[in-house]
Amino acid sequence: MEGAPHELSFISVDPALRGIKHVRGAVGQQHHFAWAAASPREVDEFHARVLVPLAAAGDAVILDPPGPCPEYTSVYYAVFFEDPDGLKFEFVFNPPAPLP
Repeated sequence: MEGAPHELSFISVDPALRGIKHVRGAVGQQHHFAWAAASPREVDEFHARVLVPLAAAGDAVILDPPGPCPEYTSVYYAVFFEDPDGLKFEFVFNPPAPLP
């Protein structure tokens, strides 16, 4: 991860719709958004350089710190977090399995 860390932009909800809460898994609502890291180290760096400051400012909630997720695959390594509206995100290293 060279140069600037990944950038996240959270856009506030329309004030007229602020009272409508996000319901994960409801029709029209995303369960969570995930994007791929190049390595477990990149997941750790993203956590330290981006998520920890966002959480300290009250702009994110870290749900699960970086770590292995053997319930998915033996090499799955991710961090899970929510934005201020409760939308769930995941930054994950999970290289594709070799073709048979």
